[in-house]
Amino acid sequence: MISIQTKQFAQLYSEFNDPNGRIMVVAHRGDWLDAPENTLQSIENAISLGVDMVEIDIQKTRDGKLILMHDETVERMTNGHGAIADLSYDELLSMQVKQSQGGESAELTEAHIPTLEEVMMLVKERTFVNLDKCWDIREDVYDVLRKTGTINHGLFKSDAKVEEVVQFLDSKPIRPEYMHIIQPANAELLSDPDNLMMKIIPKAIEFIFEDEHHPYAVEEAFRMFTGKCRIWVNTMWDSLCAGHSDEKSYTNELDGWGWGIARRVNMIQTDSSRQLLDYLKK
Repeated sequence: MISIQTKQFAQLYSEFNDPNGRIMVVAHRGDWLDAPENTLQSIENAISLGVDMVEIDIQKTRDGKLILMHDETVERMTNGHGAIADLSYDELLSMQVKQSQGGESAELTEAHIPTLEEVMMLVKERTFVNLDKCWDIREDVYDVLRKTGTINHGLFKSDAKVEEVVQFLDSKPIRPEYMHIIQPANAELLSDPDNLMMKIIPKAIEFIFEDEHHPYAVEEAFRMFTGKCRIWVNTMWDSLCAGHSDEKSYTNELDGWGWGIARRVNMIQTDSSRQLLDYLKK
């Protein structure tokens, strides 16, 4: 008999695979209002809110452990010092993690720096994770997903050359979930979007744009992929979405999240999961 959680994830996975499906909410670094970002508690908080996906940042320690932290160094988020690549996992475990988004004055907590394996076991049959900052260690990440039986729970992403992406995706016994990033540096991909779709077969395209018209016309770019895969926009800060951000949404929802939704965006990564979920219910 299939568990309730398994049925829930099967439904979520089906919706994710529908290019024309409902708008899905992605919690950036988890829900860190009441917990440190990129920790088990922030991920649990996001799941409890009802988000569809949780973004996590992955780093590799000196002794080869994959752990969660956005920065390459530990100063912002812990009471320790140094680069993660120079530290062992045991050294990281001895550090106290700072509340919320950290910083010099942030309170220390009892949370620990989690491994990717811990995270994948936490989210298994419950939600997706957006695997950020890990393209260079993608083979290691894939191995953890395979070990935990969560290959279809993790969304790889990059702005790498098409051939590099194809080699990775096609070399695996179970094909990873994948999203391609289009931003000013690789806007030439928009000259032949069908080539990108046929070769990579991405589940989504993540658009990053500081301006709506340069170096590519954003609305036209959205239309190139609408109905073929999901359209993803980040609203955490203005430079990612030409000002149609979380902050804008607090005062003008139609020009914030609503701007993208009106243009067929159906995946929104946000630092304001609660507010966006409430907005979508209206």
